[in-house]
Amino acid sequence: MTPLEITFEMAGGEVSPPQHPLHLDALLAYAMVRSRMDPSDPDAPTSVEDLERIGRNLPLELETRGSDSVWKASALHYEGVMGRDSRFLIRSVDVEDFARAIYRREVKFGKLDLDDNPDGDRKVNTKSGPYRSYQEFYPVAVVRQIKAWCYGDRDGIEDLLGLITHIGPYRRTGLGEVRGFRVEQCAEEVANRWVRRFMPWAVDGYARIYAACEAPYWEPKNRREAWCPPDLCMI
Repeated sequence: MTPLEITFEMAGGEVSPPQHPLHLDALLAYAMVRSRMDPSDPDAPTSVEDLERIGRNLPLELETRGSDSVWKASALHYEGVMGRDSRFLIRSVDVEDFARAIYRREVKFGKLDLDDNPDGDRKVNTKSGPYRSYQEFYPVAVVRQIKAWCYGDRDGIEDLLGLITHIGPYRRTGLGEVRGFRVEQCAEEVANRWVRRFMPWAVDGYARIYAACEAPYWEPKNRREAWCPPDLCMI
């Protein structure tokens, strides 16, 4: 495998950084699964197990220590941050308020039984009042480039990254649009920055956390004891 530096050139410069670090192997896994999900192909995989299996076959080198392993691919790092701001969107329902209402037994899933329990569960009105239309703020930064480092197959990585059009959330508003990218061979001391990611074993100076070290990073079953650089992906 080749030591590589990957540079994303951002089209508009504005990016909304995700709440959690976005890892290069997660991007590649997404692209690989997407490349296989052709609705016109009757043999396209559809089961969760098949899609997870596809996402594990990445053009990256795997680092293994004992029973633990991790792709040698860093999280994405924001370069040349030129400004920070925040925006807001309007949502019809506050999901967190709903969760609190369920916890307080003000609402429940399923059929309401007010005849037998008139003082019990009640409906939450989403047509008017505090549960309709609220503003949610989210961060935005002006970023010239986003970089990552890895050991992998250059051609395979270029093919998959060609499917990536945006990075980060709120893509429908135009944030995070990728103008282009470069995958370049680099010195090993540069590529060794791949360790700037969630690691499944202890690393000097890293903070111990509870998180996934493999894609999909949002999957609760993948979460475990992990270690993370304290300044990872700060923007």
